[in-house]
Amino acid sequence: MLGVCDYLSFGSESDDINLLCDAAAMITTEDANNTIKEWLDKGVSYAVAQQKAADFHLSGNSNVFNTPNNVLGIEYIKAINKFGSQLNPITVKRTGGDHDSDDGYSGSGLRKSFIRNIIPTKLMTEAAAAISNEEIEVGRGPIMRSAVELAILSRLRGINSYHDVPGISEGLESRFMKYASTEPSVDEVLRKIKTKRYTMARLRRILMCATLGIKTQHVKTHPSYIRVLAMNSNGKALLGKARKKTKLPILTKPAAVYNLSNSAVQTFELEAASTDFYSLAYPNKEERTGGKEWRQSPIII
Repeated sequence: MLGVCDYLSFGSESDDINLLCDAAAMITTEDANNTIKEWLDKGVSYAVAQQKAADFHLSGNSNVFNTPNNVLGIEYIKAINKFGSQLNPITVKRTGGDHDSDDGYSGSGLRKSFIRNIIPTKLMTEAAAAISNEEIEVGRGPIMRSAVELAILSRLRGINSYHDVPGISEGLESRFMKYASTEPSVDEVLRKIKTKRYTMARLRRILMCATLGIKTQHVKTHPSYIRVLAMNSNGKALLGKARKKTKLPILTKPAAVYNLSNSAVQTFELEAASTDFYSLAYPNKEERTGGKEWRQSPIII
């Protein structure tokens, strides 16, 4: 998105972009960082420490940090400021259900609908509903974690160190080593590892990174390539121009990755392996064949 768009839009609970920009500027000050560190030293989570800093430095406007989408929007703005991007952030006010609520448009609510075998097509656009119905009809959905739970546990029990998994710090490695190798379900693993300092969302990310073999080095390096997944006629016309201007190689054929660096090959192989793992959750066993990423060219719309 950087370099090809003039605006970055994101959903938030607030439609006051100036308030979010002020919050982003405040939370990166030295005073705010010192306050955050003080609270982290007391054993609270980063989210709580950040809220404490906002309460102290933003006074009446600190509630902007109370909701997840606002916090995510503030992180986007911080990144724009950090990299000196020319993007202009704008908000799209979130409607139709709170984050992690059991109804409306929240991801949590939609997932729970599928678990209850209720397809929430009324909450989708016509095009999205058609795609959802098609995927379900051919047996590529809905995707449930329960379908790969044993596979996840099997991989976790084969790990002998978590020190290089993204997000691991301050004793989490030993907790993952202890409980990931003994508990009978993913929920039990997470429940035993959970402490007040770490959010469940962070623990889930760590668990899935460990499952898929994603290391800290993978998330700290710059992208090795741009991969085109789909395009229309306008996209095809722009592709040639994009190849001349972008600093990163553009992949349209999977095998072309072997013409790139070793890092690019390793990234693509990791991506392909992750897709193969995901495919194991397909209800139709005929759709669970591996190697899909190596055979998939861009979809022409």
